[in-house]
Amino acid sequence: MLAQRFCQSKILSTRFAPGGVKLYPDDNFKTCDRVAITRLAFIQNGLDDLHQIEAEGAYTLLRAIQDYELNWRSNPYIIARSFFRPGFNPTDISAREEKIMKLLISQVRGSYLVSSSKGLHYQTIEKIPEMFPMEEQTISHTIHKGSAPRPS
Repeated sequence: MLAQRFCQSKILSTRFAPGGVKLYPDDNFKTCDRVAITRLAFIQNGLDDLHQIEAEGAYTLLRAIQDYELNWRSNPYIIARSFFRPGFNPTDISAREEKIMKLLISQVRGSYLVSSSKGLHYQTIEKIPEMFPMEEQTISHTIHKGSAPRPS
């Protein structure tokens, strides 16, 4: 069960490869449509380390990841739209994005920077509830899905 070891939930990440096998997490695990994000863990390569970071540091890291991974400011659609529609202001999108990220960080109970030299970040992340105990609250708005049939 995924709720072991004092963890309320875990996120299953996948990698996609052309011609790969289709896997649906909700066929193998109980999944939820909504879940409260209670902790943030930022992973990086380096010496094995775990430490809690302040909200401002978490925001800075989240912003850097967002800018690097999703770099929507250089999206050709955004550039073309701002060129051909003078009333469109991409700065408004940036302001909304910033507001959402700050709200997310303000609602978590802890943010952590996890470093590993051998790619074993997950082992350290699993220890966070033991090393930084917090009173966990039951999340009552989750909806569990069953294993619904999948398209072929």
